[in-house]
Amino acid sequence: MQMDNYFNQPVQPIAMEPIRSLSAAELVSWTTGDDPPRIVEFFASWCIYHMLTKRKLEQLQLALGGTIAAGSIDCTGNEERFLSLGINQIPAIGYFSDTVKLIWFGDTEVEFMLADIQKAYQEKANQENYRS
Repeated sequence: MQMDNYFNQPVQPIAMEPIRSLSAAELVSWTTGDDPPRIVEFFASWCIYHMLTKRKLEQLQLALGGTIAAGSIDCTGNEERFLSLGINQIPAIGYFSDTVKLIWFGDTEVEFMLADIQKAYQEKANQENYRS
């Protein structure tokens, strides 16, 4: 049986990819380059809102079809890398692909994140069509 994800693309229902705990080195490869799209939760282990954003990350992953890679990383010891990505507050969730990079801070609704992703890809397509 097929079901539609947020972008109305047919997908086979499968188990979601597990959320990986990322190292600083892995974070670099996850947020740069030509890898497939990935989502990352940026958190602090001492922050109570981390549990809310972890749930939002899971919901976003599911809404994007369940197969998108998801990871999380604690800010402790990674402050410089967070700042280099423009993350100056936590918790946050980021979406990274070869052409789109988006960051949401705090308790952002999944529907808002999905709309931002779709809008970013539409703007990118419009730019490419304009150049043609």
